[in-house]
Amino acid sequence: MFTRRQALRWAEIWAACWNDRDVETVLALHRDDVRFESTVAGRVTGSAIVEGKDALRRYWTRLLRETGPVRLELERVTWDPGALQIAVMYVANLEGQRTRACELLTLDTWGRVIRGRCVLLGAAHQSAVPREIDELAISYQ
Repeated sequence: MFTRRQALRWAEIWAACWNDRDVETVLALHRDDVRFESTVAGRVTGSAIVEGKDALRRYWTRLLRETGPVRLELERVTWDPGALQIAVMYVANLEGQRTRACELLTLDTWGRVIRGRCVLLGAAHQSAVPREIDELAISYQ
C-alpha cells in the first residue's frame, strides 16, 4: 500500500518525466486499460476522453510535438490511501503560458493509474486554488 511519502515521490517522478519529455516513463505509471479525461485532449484529438495506453501515447506525443517545451512545477500533492487516489496540483508552462492545473488520479495497488482527469484551473498568476478544487483536494489529504 502506498504511503503519503510514496505518493509524493510518485508525483515528483511523474513531473520530472514530463519535464524531460519522457512519455514512455510517464506511460509506465499507467495501466494498459487506463481511461484519461482532459479538455486539452478534446482540443488535440477531438475527444476529451482517451482510453487505453496506446491512445494515451498518441495523444501525449502529439501534444508535446505541438506545444514545444513543457515545464511542470509541483505545488501540492494530496493522497487518499483508502480510495487509492492522488491529486497533483501544479503550474504548467506550456508555450510560454503559465497555467495552474490539477491531475486527479486513481491508482491500482501497484501504483499505476487506472483513471485520470486533468483539470485546468486558469492562469498561474491567480493567488489561490479555486474553492471547488481546494474542497475536492481536502478529501485526498
